[in-house]
Amino acid sequence: PSHPAMSAHDIGFNPDQLNGLLGTDYSHADIQTVLERLGFQIQNGRAVVPSWRRHDVKEWPCLAEEVARIKGYDPIPADLSSRAVPQSRLTRLQLIARRSETFFVDQGFQQVQTFTMVSPDDFKSTKVPMPSEWLQIQNPLTPSESVLRRYLMASLLKTVEYNHKRQSTDLQLFEIGKVFYIDQAGSINENLVAGAIITGGRFLHPYTAEEKSVAAPHFLHLKGLFEELMDQLRVGGYTFEAPSYPQYHPTMSADVRLGDTIIGNVGFLHPDILANYDIRQPVGYIGISLTAVADKPYRVPEFTQFGRFPHTRRDIALLAPKTLGFNEIESTIDRLLPSDVRSYFLFDHFESEKIGTDQKSLAFGFIYQHDDRTLSDDDVNPVHDQFCAALTAALPISIR
Repeated sequence: PSHPAMSAHDIGFNPDQLNGLLGTDYSHADIQTVLERLGFQIQNGRAVVPSWRRHDVKEWPCLAEEVARIKGYDPIPADLSSRAVPQSRLTRLQLIARRSETFFVDQGFQQVQTFTMVSPDDFKSTKVPMPSEWLQIQNPLTPSESVLRRYLMASLLKTVEYNHKRQSTDLQLFEIGKVFYIDQAGSINENLVAGAIITGGRFLHPYTAEEKSVAAPHFLHLKGLFEELMDQLRVGGYTFEAPSYPQYHPTMSADVRLGDTIIGNVGFLHPDILANYDIRQPVGYIGISLTAVADKPYRVPEFTQFGRFPHTRRDIALLAPKTLGFNEIESTIDRLLPSDVRSYFLFDHFESEKIGTDQKSLAFGFIYQHDDRTLSDDDVNPVHDQFCAALTAALPISIR
């Protein structure tokens, strides 16, 4: 326990505490003798520092240093593993940040670190409203670092611009950093966010037709990366919605909503934004608020036994209006899915004047499997027909 200071130059003296720091078992009298010979006065559990040592002896670890210096360093054990070292557990936010960092590195991204201070011009270039004066630094070193950033996008775009001017156009970069905002109460808050940016080809020197066809980033590729990241973070129940921010391409981007909160965005940036940075090729962006994700419930993984019995597949080709979003179709399928369907997937998307300029065809495959027996056609067909009827009743679609 702490005691009130006897004077401006006395500090607490606890021999057990000194032994604990050094890893030794010197007796109390031995420690006191060493300190008294150096001019320290021990009184009522306090050590009065001599006048000639007041400039360098400030805290009790300084006393342990004096004991070690006089007694010698050889008696101090080199291995302190027998003593318990307190370890604090990672918070949910710290765990999410580490998993996000590992995920992007495994996907071939390079990590960058930029300043949290940006220029007011960066807000104009990315069509972000200027923050209030509370986020402006009072004594900035330069005008280019005078405002606390609200998004990572500007910082990453400046990195892309720097590389493009030096003929480095194939980039996959990510950053995990803080952004700042002011809430309705006027308080300054910070969010930990992850941002990833893709530009150029995924192959440095594509030469086959297949490599050339998939060299440039695609929206589905960005969306797939986001879904894989959310799976690594054990987060489910999110939905993709039409973009609501002017920084993104209106038809090749999406907001990501989890509950009542938009936690991120995925897609291509608007060409007007890229023109402000003199970037002349498409740029894909993935942004996610790790702070918002950490506040949401997470999915605990459960073990699912591999099926011992053969599965059977049924396909459905849906004719749907182009205005019907895939998210609505997918959520309806999830709601009506028969219990024996282990998985389903989209394997064809077809559009043609033959089926109508305002129509699209989507083909899904459904895998039926039971844990205890082999399913026959008589088991699957009635259930599948009932499922198809439920889909046509719930959605403005027809089955081809």
